[in-house]
Amino acid sequence: MAPAQCQHRYPFSCLDRVRTRLFSCHQRSSDRLNSDYYNAALGLFLVLREEFGEQALPQVIAETRKKEFLNGQELMEITNRTLRTDVRRLVETFSFPSTGLKTQPLSRAEVLNKGMQVEQGLQVTAVEARSPAALAAIQQGDVITAVCGTPITGPLDLEMALFRARHLDRVDVTIWRPAQGSISLSLPMGEATSRTTRSAGHVSVQSSRYLGNGPK
Repeated sequence: MAPAQCQHRYPFSCLDRVRTRLFSCHQRSSDRLNSDYYNAALGLFLVLREEFGEQALPQVIAETRKKEFLNGQELMEITNRTLRTDVRRLVETFSFPSTGLKTQPLSRAEVLNKGMQVEQGLQVTAVEARSPAALAAIQQGDVITAVCGTPITGPLDLEMALFRARHLDRVDVTIWRPAQGSISLSLPMGEATSRTTRSAGHVSVQSSRYLGNGPK
């Protein structure tokens, strides 16, 4: 699978799943693995930007341009040296808050066919028992329209919103539910799902036992 064919929908879930295998990705990987790796790579870039600021990646790119050829190991060494961090350690310790949700983008056809009073969002297709989503009373068939006031139109929006809210104990989730309309629910992100530690230039979000947000 070429990079252009991959859809970046689950960067943080994939980074949590792939971890240091990201550094051994090769072009002979299966389509599924390639998709996971490309998503995980985006997740790593976003974590680096969050931890080290907007100029972090341009600084790394500027250093890589001094090299005529570059392999994965050299890229990691340049990143470590430039940002004074340990990328492998960062990836090893990274984990992403899980929700217990399975979702799919809401299609325009479904909105029209079912007479939904919502323009866009993520439709909940399954909720894992005893997961944070279940504790928040999110139900199959609900449509997630916003998290912490940020509109949700697809899986990437949800991942980004949860990543930004990872330090919170709970997040406000706005859903649309048939026969009830728009409802605000509180999704727990507390002790089991978002205890965050920072040390030696790395981020760790301790995840729970629940299923992740990305595809399995």
